[in-house]
Amino acid sequence: GSQIDSQLLRDLTDLLAQKLGKPDSYCSVHISPDQRMAFGGTEDPCGHATLLSLGGLSANLNREISKALADFFSTRLGIPPSRCYIRFIDCQRHELGWNGGTF
Repeated sequence: GSQIDSQLLRDLTDLLAQKLGKPDSYCSVHISPDQRMAFGGTEDPCGHATLLSLGGLSANLNREISKALADFFSTRLGIPPSRCYIRFIDCQRHELGWNGGTF
């Protein structure tokens, strides 16, 4: 069954907002629990994550966020750090729509 609750979503939002230096109101978290997924040929707990940010990402920050997310996923969701890929996307403002327009 799903281990996702409102507190987990709030905690992940707070973690990302803090690491990115952005207010919570700029963060969106989407978790799709209970998916059929294989990683390394097994269906043991695993995941894929995508972090999209309007600027602000860098090699050093990505490493820092990767560590923080790996710890979070391991502790809160039981996903070992070795069984999750994280894709970082540094998006341009014109590439992201919101509120009927783009940023």
